[in-house]
Amino acid sequence: MATIKGSPNPNAALLLAGWLAGPDGQKAYDQVGRGSPFVKDSVKWKLIQKWGSKTIFEGWDRPQYEPGMIKKIVATWGFPTGK
Repeated sequence: MATIKGSPNPNAALLLAGWLAGPDGQKAYDQVGRGSPFVKDSVKWKLIQKWGSKTIFEGWDRPQYEPGMIKKIVATWGFPTGK
């Protein structure tokens, strides 16, 4: 999230960003299905805890490693990987 240079209301944008980053904003994100798996007690956080899943970050280099990840996922599901 960023404030556009020359914005007529930059302070309003900063206040919104602060609210979204706080507990009330995170609850609002959660209600519309955009909650963070890193916010304790959010729906996604609870699901990760329930399933014992591991959260993985994607980086800017995603296009380089994504084909290999897709092959691993498809193989895990039991489909041919087209080796």
